[in-house]
Amino acid sequence: MDFRKLRNFVVLAEELNYSRAAEKVHLTQPALSRSIIALEDELGARLFDRSNNNVLLTPIGKILLTRAQSLLFDLGRLKQEVRLMAEGETGEISMGVGPYPGSTLMPLVLAKLVREKPLVRVDVEINNPRHLLEHLLNEQIEFFVADLLSIPADSRISLLPLERLYLDFVVRAGHPLSLKKNFVPRDILDYPLASTRILGRSSTVSQTDESLCDKCLR
Repeated sequence: MDFRKLRNFVVLAEELNYSRAAEKVHLTQPALSRSIIALEDELGARLFDRSNNNVLLTPIGKILLTRAQSLLFDLGRLKQEVRLMAEGETGEISMGVGPYPGSTLMPLVLAKLVREKPLVRVDVEINNPRHLLEHLLNEQIEFFVADLLSIPADSRISLLPLERLYLDFVVRAGHPLSLKKNFVPRDILDYPLASTRILGRSSTVSQTDESLCDKCLR
């Protein structure tokens, strides 16, 4: 069904006057009359009782008016939603994020998104990169943010570097590390360490993670 014919019908049903209705839909009266007749032929029912002085809705026309108004309202809402989605103002995003960027980047990113795009809904999965990659390939998420060191080469995905994140290590005053004159990153491995999980690994760093620690601190 042509929505233009339906709109012409609604305007004529509201005005019950061909002259005023034709002016509202920017048609001549004969063109509006042809549009209404074409709609009646398509539906196989008379929608108006016409006389020299009056234009009245038939019982079928009254029923169609209620349904047509609802359809046109929904069509207008749909057009608006599509426009907003095309402009990035609304819609849904399903994304993943690794534990470390999840604790450092996401609070800032989500706060900015809420301020600038309040109609956009974001579903965030925080998980280790191995699971995020699996969910990406299964189309459960659209993209994810994680440390590139933890992402294996895979022809099915594209990697886009965002920015380098740096780690800060904090020790209490008087701690042996704070007293070292020639401090190097691997010195940290001699002491217990608590942190957000990095690269999907345990938060406890062992001697086998020495090269990883050096990479994170460079």
